[in-house]
Amino acid sequence: MPKLLCLLIGLLIYSQVHAADGWGVATSEYNRKPLIYRFLLKPPSGIQISDYPDLTGISWVFEASVNNGMPDSATNTRMIEFEELLENKLEGSNNAFLTLCVTGNRRKEWQWYSRNVGETMKLINQALLGKSRFPILISRQSDPTWSAYFDVVKLVK
Repeated sequence: MPKLLCLLIGLLIYSQVHAADGWGVATSEYNRKPLIYRFLLKPPSGIQISDYPDLTGISWVFEASVNNGMPDSATNTRMIEFEELLENKLEGSNNAFLTLCVTGNRRKEWQWYSRNVGETMKLINQALLGKSRFPILISRQSDPTWSAYFDVVKLVK
């Protein structure tokens, strides 16, 4: 499981639901810094989770010494651009679905479930082709039951 997502042992406070787009938001703290969790309220409709067994975690570490562990405006804008590029490529092809984002403590992590990690990596590279380099690290693990995702959802419901 990606590093920041392991920090879920702390108390999560479920703060809002965005029912229109199917996302929820929860907050917590780690090392006295805020963490913001944005997560799908339920798996995407019309899919079998067993068809998406690969968990791809993408981490972006950023400088945040003066912003309480959160990204500054310019970094946040780049993160939004990055996420939109991947959403268009990965979800548009039904290859992978974003299920969770965690921001805080000088990093942001995205959690994607995909059909095939090799194809996912190919699509990520295509999505980012011609763009300025994004400072990301990518990890992968098998999670055919989506336990990492459901662990977060259980904590906030």
